[in-house]
Amino acid sequence: MNINYDINLLKLIVFIDFFAVSIVVPLLSSYFRDAGLDSKSYGLVSSLYFVSQLFGGLLTGFASDYFRKKDILLISFIGSAFSYFIVGFSKEVPLLLTSRVIVGLVKQTMTMSTIIISDITENDKSRRSVELGQLSAIITGAFVIGPSIGGFMYKYDSRLPAITAVALFAVDTIICLLFLPDYHTKSDCKTASTEAPKSKMSFFRDIRSILSLPITGSLLLFRLLLIFVESSMNANNILNYFESKFGIETYQRGFLSSVVSVTSLIVDALMVAPVMRLVHHGRGGERIVVYLCILVMALAAFAEYLIGNFYIYVLLCLLPTVVSSSLLSSASKAIFLNSVLKPNTGKAIGVLGLLSSGVGVFTPIYGSQLFGFLDGLRYKGLIAGCHFIALEICCFVLLRGLRPIFVDELPPHEE
Repeated sequence: MNINYDINLLKLIVFIDFFAVSIVVPLLSSYFRDAGLDSKSYGLVSSLYFVSQLFGGLLTGFASDYFRKKDILLISFIGSAFSYFIVGFSKEVPLLLTSRVIVGLVKQTMTMSTIIISDITENDKSRRSVELGQLSAIITGAFVIGPSIGGFMYKYDSRLPAITAVALFAVDTIICLLFLPDYHTKSDCKTASTEAPKSKMSFFRDIRSILSLPITGSLLLFRLLLIFVESSMNANNILNYFESKFGIETYQRGFLSSVVSVTSLIVDALMVAPVMRLVHHGRGGERIVVYLCILVMALAAFAEYLIGNFYIYVLLCLLPTVVSSSLLSSASKAIFLNSVLKPNTGKAIGVLGLLSSGVGVFTPIYGSQLFGFLDGLRYKGLIAGCHFIALEICCFVLLRGLRPIFVDELPPHEE
């Protein structure tokens, strides 16, 4: 087995896959708008996708122990191509909703790529973390250039982004079919089957033990509140928001998504590490970052209500929000990891991931229904600003007096 060849080929496949996704996803609301979907119902689209992703992830994890990972990737590409074909050529809302369910169930490229890299770097744990980090960077890079290209295509023909995505998925299918080696774990099937009940019981014990740990409940609530408010207040939950408020053309939304991706990439690469090193030397430094970032996001949301010029909005509202969101994500993760007991860090992250996925199912519905009921096109900034102020208060209460707890501070206990 040539590990370098396998990993580089996998990176190419992942880039093509997410490049195809990034061309279409920022424009999805336009396709649903053209099909006649109203703003209050638009949140259902994202929620259906998240639910499908949850079930698809569970099925993929199970299937990866019994079937070739190559075959699962092929199903992912073929199913995604079919789904995006529907997006490009259908004008019926039920069919468009069906397309999001299909892609949610089968689109597990990142899951399978992570599993494959973990398998082929089993004997080199340090390389594993590097390769997985590069995989994330590749996805970010795809979302830097893809939305702008998709917006440019949409300007000339609304079907062109979807057609291009289908073609890219077809390319991935061919590469995967002809060049990607087989990864089959049939020899492990019996072991996996016999250990499944034990693993399942252990998983539920992990949830119970994590929730019973000191301060962990408050930390989980803190992280889930961040996810809930940031996701539900996203302007993407309002159908036709940017076009109606700022008078931009639909194709410009692709360029807007690229600006957001570039800004996030710059912040993650150049700002997060220095800021976190700086605040780490002071007591409660991460909490200060959290409070300041949420405050900036609240002020940006209130300013959004007053601003009618698109370019001023990007400069004074969108960019500060993106910078604050990236810093907030890193600071909140640092608080969580520093405060959870060391032996339980992995379990706690797993529980947080599961609960976060559950929250992700409901945030689009909440946001779209709230904005639709309160005339979100006019008052979106005020609504979001009030939510961030409420989040600021909740975080202050949950994080007040919080400090790291380490294993050697605990009383002795029986094994």
